[in-house]
Amino acid sequence: DDGDGVADGKDAFSLDATETLDTDGDGIGNNADKDDDADGVLDTADALPLDATETLDTDGDGIGNNADKDDDADGVLDTADAFPLDKTETLDTDGDGIGNNADKDDDADGVLDTADAFPLDKTETLDTDGDRIGNNADTDDDADGVLDTVDAFPLDGSKSQVPAATSTTEESSSSTTEESSSSTTATKSTDTWGAASWGSTRWSEGSSSASKWDTDKWNEKTWR
Repeated sequence: DDGDGVADGKDAFSLDATETLDTDGDGIGNNADKDDDADGVLDTADALPLDATETLDTDGDGIGNNADKDDDADGVLDTADAFPLDKTETLDTDGDGIGNNADKDDDADGVLDTADAFPLDKTETLDTDGDRIGNNADTDDDADGVLDTVDAFPLDGSKSQVPAATSTTEESSSSTTEESSSSTTATKSTDTWGAASWGSTRWSEGSSSASKWDTDKWNEKTWR
């Protein structure tokens, strides 16, 4: 009827040559309607202006973000992507809102990623022996075979000096030596006393005819 080239049966406005469609059925033809699908987003800002269920298409693949499982087409599903609308980022280890690619300290441990052996682990920063076990967890940081708890140089694999024995052990050894020396001296003194004091003395009982004891014999039998 309106001569717009669209059969009246398919023309929402069969008597209006300027309109043929009324997507949202609001009585305003799409040409005049500023929000054809009545989704609350103006057509000029709506990636899918005739689909009330969609408004965005971040990666421009023709699939609205509501239906698209990878909105930014970065190869990481939205459910696993910390930044589903930013194809340059996928992780945010420290949850500071800055993606790891842009963040200079991914684990927020105060050590820049460039100087951190474990940039994604805030409990570790060093790995002296390069065994992929951080020094905080590693019991032998320099891999010299000596545990850090007894290693005088736990971060130097070329040195593994174990602390010297305690002074208590040394004092005990010294005391034993002194006691042994004292015992030897006492024995020598006894021998000397026996020879010097008794060896030059004779003991007699009764008259001159009584038996006499030779102190040397006494020494030999009794003291030695």
